[in-house]
Amino acid sequence: MKIIIFKNDDDFEAFCLKPDYDLMKDEETGMPYYNTAFNDLYLDEVKNGTLFCIDDQNSNIRKRNSVTKGVVSKRVENVIDLDRDDLPYAYKNAEIVDWTE
Repeated sequence: MKIIIFKNDDDFEAFCLKPDYDLMKDEETGMPYYNTAFNDLYLDEVKNGTLFCIDDQNSNIRKRNSVTKGVVSKRVENVIDLDRDDLPYAYKNAEIVDWTE
């Protein structure tokens, strides 16, 4: 099992979302709107079962299980509600990758 640690919500957002918005068009109304997408790195890590730790007790992503860029919110997977110090006790044999460095 692999766990990646992030310092805060901004770091996790930069890790998982593509940097640019996509201009989309609503199929029913034809109205344009902006959307954002997950990048391949995040999607591959989720597919491989990687867990994500945001080492900030005030993290909105941890509370809501969603990442927000501007006014666009996306549900995220595998975000755990633990701090960095709790990981060795909860996941004894996990490979821990510190993305904050």
